[in-house]
Amino acid sequence: ETQVSFARCSLRLEPLSGDGQELVSHSVEIRPRPAERTARRDFFGTLTESVLIETAHRSLRIDSRSRVAVAREPRARDAASPPWESVRDHAFEALSLDAASPVGYVFASALVPVLRPVTAYASASFAPGGGILAGAADLMRRIRGDFKYDPKATVISTPLRDVFEKRHGV
Repeated sequence: ETQVSFARCSLRLEPLSGDGQELVSHSVEIRPRPAERTARRDFFGTLTESVLIETAHRSLRIDSRSRVAVAREPRARDAASPPWESVRDHAFEALSLDAASPVGYVFASALVPVLRPVTAYASASFAPGGGILAGAADLMRRIRGDFKYDPKATVISTPLRDVFEKRHGV
């Protein structure tokens, strides 16, 4: 109901080129116009724009437009893929910390702790010796059916345990 006196935003809106897609064009328009706008590439190569809006405002509009050329055939969800156990083992053996390394996704964090109920739920999609792609597709299908997307139910700091128990949120 009242105006926001200023806003500081970090935007990651530009699609990356690679893996069968090429960025043809990209633009971002922001209203009200930022007093300061800087861009950098983050660790993963993603364009990150920092904007500072010093004008008091009731609404903020960010329009991002991209044109991407896609030249790849989607893999069938039942396509052959390595057994999930070999992918797991490879991830735990990784020695690199570069952007392509799985190390950043292997260990628990404050926002994503290891919880037995969540592990048991995910494990049901990964039969011994099963392909990683089939397991991931099954897990996504189950999540879509078992959980409700509800942007009012959670925020970024909502504990994973709460989201999992409620079966709805973002």
